[in-house]
Amino acid sequence: MDTQCLDDVAAAGEPAGRSEQYLVGWRFGDWYLQQGGDPDGRASELWSAEKASGFLDRLALRVESPKRGAAGGSAQAEPGRPDAEVSAFEVLTSAHGDSVWVNWADGSCIARFSKRFGIDVHAGGEAQIAGAPQCLFCAHGVAGLEQWHTFRQKVREHHGIDVPNDAIAFAGE
Repeated sequence: MDTQCLDDVAAAGEPAGRSEQYLVGWRFGDWYLQQGGDPDGRASELWSAEKASGFLDRLALRVESPKRGAAGGSAQAEPGRPDAEVSAFEVLTSAHGDSVWVNWADGSCIARFSKRFGIDVHAGGEAQIAGAPQCLFCAHGVAGLEQWHTFRQKVREHHGIDVPNDAIAFAGE
């Protein structure tokens, strides 16, 4: 794999040719620095080596870069936080392929879709602490393709995040 000089990356924004896990760490590093985090910070021991490397490489630049979302898209400011700028986020699918989580970079889970338990779309942790209601849209019960489309629409509506349609699969698709 080709490596990029960190000076070149600072000008370009994000390193090219890296794994998605590395980029998640890199983007979290962006968010962390934008929140005033310590450039000498440490990666979580629970992270994969790739995610930790991306985070630590990003901190090594010690400069802020433009704000953007993780997982391939931009996110709008969270409702109830009009002064907030774009936050990084991640979209995770369970190993069994039956659940999807959408997490803000601060670690709060803002949305969950489960084929067995339904839909939860919540305000972020900071918004809840500021007095926002937890539940923005919830529908519990067995969930199928129709509910998946509703979930994606509600996450876009409430958080400005486009969850990839292929983040979960349904039999017969």
